[in-house]
Order: sequence, then C-alpha cells, then structure tokens
Amino acid sequence: MNSMKELARAVIRRLAARAPCGAQQDMLDGYIDRISDEAFLLQVLQRFKIVEIGADGGCGVIASAWNDQVVLLLYAANGTGSPTVTRATLDLFGDGPDTYMDVGANIGVTAIPVARNQKIRCLAFEPEPVNFGHLIRNVARNAGGASVEFHQVALFDSHSTMSMALAYTNLGDHRLTQGIVSDRA
Repeated sequence: MNSMKELARAVIRRLAARAPCGAQQDMLDGYIDRISDEAFLLQVLQRFKIVEIGADGGCGVIASAWNDQVVLLLYAANGTGSPTVTRATLDLFGDGPDTYMDVGANIGVTAIPVARNQKIRCLAFEPEPVNFGHLIRNVARNAGGASVEFHQVALFDSHSTMSMALAYTNLGDHRLTQGIVSDRA
C-alpha cells in the first residue's frame, strides 16, 4: 500500500513539475480549497512538531496541546470555556470564603476565573498528564498567587480500578471506563 502511494506521489510530482507555472498554482489552490482551515492548521502544526498553542481571552493567555480542537477553540472564540458555566460558577461562589472543586479541570479555563478570587480555595483534579501540565502553567500564568491545589488523579464515586479512554481531538472529553478501552477520536 505504501509503495502504491509513493508511486502515485512520484507521478503527480513529475506531472506538476512539467505543468506551466499557472497550472501549478491552480493545482495548489485546488488542493488547499478542498481541505478545511482546521485540517490544514492541524497538518501544519503536526508537520512542524508544534506541541503547544495558545489563545487570549477572559482568563488571559491559555495554552493547550496542538491537537486540542474543542476546548481551546471554544476559549479562542468566546474568551472563556463556556460563558454560561463561568458566569454561573462565579455567581454561585460570590465573594467567598468557600472551596471550589474542579473535577476534570482540563487546562484551567473554568478554575482560573474562580481562583482569581483570593477568598476561594480551589482544588483542581486532572488525571491526564498533558492537560495537567497545561493546567499548572495556565493557572500560574493567569491566576498567580491564587490558592489552588493541583491533584493529578481521576475521581469516581466509589473505590474501583478504572481505565481512561483518551479523546484525541477533544482534550476535554477523556473518560473513565471499566475494562480495557482504546483511545477515541
């Protein structure tokens, strides 16, 4: 299969190289027009080994993994992970003092607005190692001095041995499951 793809690539390259300059440009434009902006961006990020990207919004500059196609894009579009959840959470805690537990804290877009209130103690639970690293760095960058305790564990309502199914493109949708599971798209 790979040899067929390589052969096809070689033939297409030779045909394109012999085409007039305008035809080469039309072929390139046609290829680019057929793929979505998101798919193109993801190909570029992966090709150049970009491991982290960021967006600026209401929490400050938030960084995530290059393949985060949901949480970081929502933050970039809205300036928050979820305007409704952020507003409801801030309204619930008011001026404190209180304790907030963010279970599945991901990269911190929900914890950071709450953590900025020095009267509220935040407990952030995020089991996935890449998200956990971004969570710590994002909180340090955008809510420095906040009272946040980080825990790299998953929480469940009973003592059990669980597996974690990782979502490759929605880094906020990892799930605990029973039994052995494969990763998800």
